[in-house]
Parts: sequence; structure tokens; C-alpha cells
Amino acid sequence: MAMLRLFLAVDLMEAQKKAALDLIERLQKGTLFTQSFPKWVDASQLHITMKFLGAVDAGRVPEIIRNVEAGIGSFPAFDLSVERLGVFPNPREPKVLWVGTDQGKRQITQLAARLDDALVRSGFEPEMREFHPHLTLARIKALRGASALMGVVDSHRDASVGVGRVDHVTLYSSDLKPEGPEYLALHCWPLRVKEENGGSGTSE
Repeated sequence: MAMLRLFLAVDLMEAQKKAALDLIERLQKGTLFTQSFPKWVDASQLHITMKFLGAVDAGRVPEIIRNVEAGIGSFPAFDLSVERLGVFPNPREPKVLWVGTDQGKRQITQLAARLDDALVRSGFEPEMREFHPHLTLARIKALRGASALMGVVDSHRDASVGVGRVDHVTLYSSDLKPEGPEYLALHCWPLRVKEENGGSGTSE
């Protein structure tokens, strides 16, 4: 059976993707002479990863779909703001440049816990690290320009790509190619849309 490199993600709305690309363009100009050599994320790869599953036998996909669907249940759709720049693991050795979340952070964290529980039922190890929802903008290839890079990050610290509606979760496969990873959506789980005459839009 073929092996698939899988992950679960929350997709951005088109307006957020455009704003993220505009932000990347500004940051590209700022980091041009920093010697940090960021590898910027392609437009097709802009998403918030909820859970990375790694290499998985393709025959396990139907079970994953069933368990995640049961785990999500009636989890409601919610608004998520994507804002404020940060780096992993720390400002002295920045290796990943990202934008965090504010409004909706509690809901997306609860959703991640639901997904993790569902995947444990599918035989995956539980996530031991604290969930930190973020949108990756770039991966840093060299640290010689770390100080100059952080100067650019600090000047854009309060950047925002806006608020969007999270109304589904997607299972993706990732095909690693020389020019970069290629993503294929395998399944989409919709979140519950609140009734017009009631509902809070937050998890119960």
C-alpha cells in the first residue's frame, strides 16, 4: 500500500491569503540584505496546520476520516484573526517566521484538542507539545543575519492579515518535490454553522 505524508489544516479565506501575500512582499523587501535568506511560503501553502501525521499507509485514510468526523461532531464555525509576527524557536536563532492568532484562539485550540483525541483513536501518538496556532510565512536558511532579520520583524510586529471564518478542516497529503511541496486535499470536514435565530459560534 502506498504511503502518504498527511496533515490536518485550517484554510484561510481568500482575503486573508491576499493580505498574507502582501505582507510577505513587504517582508521580502525588508530582509533582502539581512543575509538570513528566508524561504518564503508559496500562496498555495498558506494554511494553519492543526496536526502533522507524517507518513501514513493510504489504507488508513478511511478510518482517519471516520474518527475525525466523529471527533469534530457539532463543533461550531468561528471567526479567527491572524495577526502579530513571531519566530520559532527564539529571536536569537529564528528558524521559522510566522503570524499568530488572537480572536478565535481559544476555539482553534479546542478544535485542535478534539482532532488530537480523534487521531489517538486512529492509533496516532497524542500531541505532547502545547498547540500554538500560527501561519508560517518563511523558513530561515541562515542565521548570520538574525539580528538584522529581527529588526525587520520588530518593525512589522503588529502586522495583521485580517479576520476570517473557520468553517471547515481539511486533510491534506503533501508530495515533496524539488521545487517545493505540493498539497492535495483528500477530505474536508465542515464545522457547524450557527442557526440564524440562535447559537453562539463558540464551542459548547
